[in-house]
Amino acid sequence: ILQTARDRLYTAGVDNYHDLAKYHSAESMLMSAEFTLRAALMRKESRAGHFREDYPKRDDINWFKWITIQSGHDQPVFTTVPVPSGIYGALPEK
Repeated sequence: ILQTARDRLYTAGVDNYHDLAKYHSAESMLMSAEFTLRAALMRKESRAGHFREDYPKRDDINWFKWITIQSGHDQPVFTTVPVPSGIYGALPEK
């Protein structure tokens, strides 16, 4: 679905500034949807509003971390970063 939306967006014509603003808005929404989907697939647990049938339980031992997204050479790079001590209470013990 995302690829179809991307293909349609990149072949859309832009004739004026109003269309250009709508194009950039749609491009941002598509990027946000892709990042949300990829981060959700990366997280192998269920937590708060994020539920996965294949990983139905919360897993603080392995997933008490943030997912970050940075620019790569030709695509975004998704990594994890441990949540700093004290931000959400005691960290889980390993």
